[in-house]
Amino acid sequence: MSSVPPGWTIERFGDHIEFAQNGFSRRETVSEFGPIVLRIANITGGRISLHEISQYEMTDEELSTYRLKPGDLLFVRVNGSAQYIGRCALVGNWSVPMAFDENIIRLRAAKTYSPKFLYYLLSSPLVRSRLLAEINWSTGGQFTISQPILKSLKLPLPPLPEQRKIAAILSTWDEAIGTVEALIAALKRRKQGLMQRLLTGEVRFPGFTEPWREVRLGEALAQVQRPTRTSTDGSYRLIGVRWYVAGVHIHDTRDGGDIVTASLSQVRTDDITYNKMWVSKAAFGVVPQEYDGAFCTSEYPLFRAESDYLVTDYMGYLFFDRKFQKVATDLCRGTTGRVRLDPADFLRIEVLLPRPDEQVMITNLLKSVDETIQGREVYLSRLREQKRGLMQRLLTGDVRVKV
Repeated sequence: MSSVPPGWTIERFGDHIEFAQNGFSRRETVSEFGPIVLRIANITGGRISLHEISQYEMTDEELSTYRLKPGDLLFVRVNGSAQYIGRCALVGNWSVPMAFDENIIRLRAAKTYSPKFLYYLLSSPLVRSRLLAEINWSTGGQFTISQPILKSLKLPLPPLPEQRKIAAILSTWDEAIGTVEALIAALKRRKQGLMQRLLTGEVRFPGFTEPWREVRLGEALAQVQRPTRTSTDGSYRLIGVRWYVAGVHIHDTRDGGDIVTASLSQVRTDDITYNKMWVSKAAFGVVPQEYDGAFCTSEYPLFRAESDYLVTDYMGYLFFDRKFQKVATDLCRGTTGRVRLDPADFLRIEVLLPRPDEQVMITNLLKSVDETIQGREVYLSRLREQKRGLMQRLLTGDVRVKV
């Protein structure tokens, strides 16, 4: 940042912090009575998450040295992935004692910086890109940002009242983002509960009383093959299946000359497939319309639903069932590191099925929940994008605030 608006200055960060401190070196001794020691996993989305906590034995002197106070800024300094480096979180008022581990730096700003403004500044894409350019690759395969690098940063320093106003505006956006995130999480919990009740027949729609049938997938699905010889001058979109039923996607596009197999299978909309090697990670999916005509290797067997037994979208929801996932995993065979689910074994899996018209009713309800979730996720993405743009303009002084 070479220039700033009137009233702002460019300052060396190290000249405006009270101190920077690396965290507590964790021991092997875990204690349920010890203080919480925050790790990298606890710093996510700009907040401190206590979803998974670690507690360690600490002496009174150690706790006094590393105990966090409101307004402390936590900065991730070491990790094996560059995407985690430089993540920040601001410490609030906690009723329990908490410390932080050696992968984190605790920063305390001098009175010239508002802690919340400093948090937004260090989290901004502008400053983060500069930090990433200074990353060191340390022994042991870890990315590291040292205290000297951090302290040498040249950062803008607006007047303190303007800092507080900027931080207040961005906090409002964060509150809106947090509200939408909470709503999405609640909708996903609702969907999970609905699937549990609807896919087991615990809750049924009015007018449906006929008992469900236990059916082998081999009765409801037919394996299909559409072999296509690869051509050296052709281009092929290759599908993959994400873990944890996260869907079919295009994982690569290759020229025919780069493909070692003589042929590929062509996929069609509503093909049912899975990744033979990653069944234990619930890598199941249904091919969406936008990937019609793409290709797959033999690692992704293809099936079509027989309409008299099974509605394709209903199968897509059955893949979320934990019991189904366990049965499929137990059927995998092979040597360590090469365990796979053979298509013949996949077709041996038994599922409980209602009539197709009841399957349609169930899938329509679950789809409506999915559409609501997707709409909220699009809105959340727009909020985050707008906040990023606003941060860029406020933190560079491109847009000034009235104090």
